[in-house]
Amino acid sequence: MEINLRVKWQDVRLRIPPGLADHEYVPLNPVILKHIWVPDLYIDHSEGSYTPSVLTDIASVWIYGDATVDYSGNMFVRVSCRMNYTWFPRDHQICNIRIESYAYTLDHNVYSWVPPGLEVSDGIPSEQFLVRFEKTEPYTRVQDVYGTYPALAFRLHLTRRLSYMLLQVYLPSGLLVVVSFVSLVVPPEAIPGRMTLCITTILTMCSLLGAAMQSTPQVSYTRAIDVWLLSCLTFVSVVLFEFGLIIKMMEMGKKEEATKKQHKVKNVSQVRPFHNPGPPPPEDTGGGYFVRAQWVDRVALVLLPILFLVFNFAYWWWFLAGSQNAMPDLAKNSPL
Repeated sequence: MEINLRVKWQDVRLRIPPGLADHEYVPLNPVILKHIWVPDLYIDHSEGSYTPSVLTDIASVWIYGDATVDYSGNMFVRVSCRMNYTWFPRDHQICNIRIESYAYTLDHNVYSWVPPGLEVSDGIPSEQFLVRFEKTEPYTRVQDVYGTYPALAFRLHLTRRLSYMLLQVYLPSGLLVVVSFVSLVVPPEAIPGRMTLCITTILTMCSLLGAAMQSTPQVSYTRAIDVWLLSCLTFVSVVLFEFGLIIKMMEMGKKEEATKKQHKVKNVSQVRPFHNPGPPPPEDTGGGYFVRAQWVDRVALVLLPILFLVFNFAYWWWFLAGSQNAMPDLAKNSPL
């Protein structure tokens, strides 16, 4: 976060230049902070901060005639925040940011917002999140065994935008499943072409799955996007397994046909010359397995697209309704 922090405190021990009215001030170099008392405030769970500079640090120190010190500085702060990615990529994160005193309890100093208090810049740009800020209670006190310490706090709400993941992950993976269904209309006899289409589709799906896993948060629980990607991979894999079953049934049909032909030739060789066998029986082409293979292929061509359509309705209803219920009602919390 980029923060313009302004802190005021009064220290009657300062020696104010004579003749300086209470509302008048003397601008000083921020280096003077090393030689006077300053509040020991810090930002909880902060991983670091720095103040940008050109010729000097972007900061100012004013000392008023009533011994009030007014510090103002521009800084960039990195704060860690516990996240929950159950509904990723439509998750809503709440980061509690607290400015606390480390050593001084409420017996020594008190923190309060100086009007207008917390101000937020209009139109904070973020391509990935919708950013909102929310005020908390004026006083947030942190207590431990040594006493109660003053603190001020506010909340940062981050609602992830769904459009990026829709275009980069959901749409390509859904189209790959549809492309895998195209292989079902290819005749089973065209084994090289149909097998190439199935293998290419499943390899592309695995590559997309690996890229999505690497570019999204790594957690130990199942996220909403994991359910979608693994389901799409399952549909593509079922198409490949179905074709493997078709090939196996066709091979069994050919073996059955060859066995029956050999048996027929053997029977014909044993027929006596004076015996009238009658009309020849219809030729059996091992139709049992071939008919079953065609039936399985036709059923898969109808059943798999219907199942994928039903899965889409169920998934998007569960995903949109669940992620919406997980979001807090910001209208009740007076967001900034």
